[in-house]
Amino acid sequence: MENASNNILFLNSCKPGLLSSIIVTYNSEKYMYEAIESVLKQDYPEIELIISDDGSRIFDEQSIRNYIDKHKGNNLVNTIIIHREKNIGTVRNINFALQRVSGEFIKILGGDDIYPDSEVFSKQVKLIRETDALAVVGKAQQCNEVMEPIYDARVERSNNGLAVVLAMDYKSARKYISKNDIFPIAIQAVCYKRSFFEKNGFCDEDYMLIDDAPSALMILKEGKKVAYMDSYTVNHRAKVGISSSRELFAARRILYYKDCVTFAKKEIDAYPDIYSYVYRKGNVRINEFVYKAAKIKADKKGIAHIGLLGIQYLDAIIYYIISNPKKFFIRIRDRLS
Repeated sequence: MENASNNILFLNSCKPGLLSSIIVTYNSEKYMYEAIESVLKQDYPEIELIISDDGSRIFDEQSIRNYIDKHKGNNLVNTIIIHREKNIGTVRNINFALQRVSGEFIKILGGDDIYPDSEVFSKQVKLIRETDALAVVGKAQQCNEVMEPIYDARVERSNNGLAVVLAMDYKSARKYISKNDIFPIAIQAVCYKRSFFEKNGFCDEDYMLIDDAPSALMILKEGKKVAYMDSYTVNHRAKVGISSSRELFAARRILYYKDCVTFAKKEIDAYPDIYSYVYRKGNVRINEFVYKAAKIKADKKGIAHIGLLGIQYLDAIIYYIISNPKKFFIRIRDRLS
């Protein structure tokens, strides 16, 4: 597929007032119906539902259509279900769905997450209209596998920093995020106006799996055209999916690690006016080390090869431990427990 972030945007004309709700899925059959239900229960008056599946092993389109037909209200005006045989990655899957929306407003949800209540769409659209914003950003609620809220210190620090970050200029916001080790903007907590994507393009297809971080930077660049909503607008199921694996140098995460290297080069190392030399180079090298270590593990070459690799990247490892001691020991503990 061509890079949808380069000029190929919406295939359908805009229908004013319509909200297009995208659910992107990949092997999320266990949770997908919860995600669908959380869209169908929304009280927003005019919804288009687009389900875009990225080559799941199990995807029963007819059962999904039957479920939607049984549970939908009069506010569901259009349904599009896409199932491709070949996996193209999260980013392109999102872009493929984005191209097909008809709504003036757009929401994106992962197939293993849900919206916390029936007023999320209505409240976010209302705020967009009141503030003339291109996007409204809410908070993400971290939950366990059965969607019970759980406390995650980093997530709550990120939520608490969201209003602060959105009030800053672009460079200051990025410095604040890196200094405080937070990730305040989750794509699934955002409601976009269609014009946001017309102005900024779709998700960056230099990545295969990482959608949140590059998209968050696009939002930060809009500055005052982005509104803050002081409530949870998505419930995120923690420790589900490829990016939340606790295994050290997980072979199944190779593509994710590769994306992390790309992000470090494109969005950290390329900004000497924001980050110090040591931070930029250290960030690239530590991500390269993790990526290469995962490749060694995937090739079943053994721990000795990872040790030799570690010697090559010893400077980056030492820098990471010194600059992030608490995070380092927490992550090692979590992966070895």
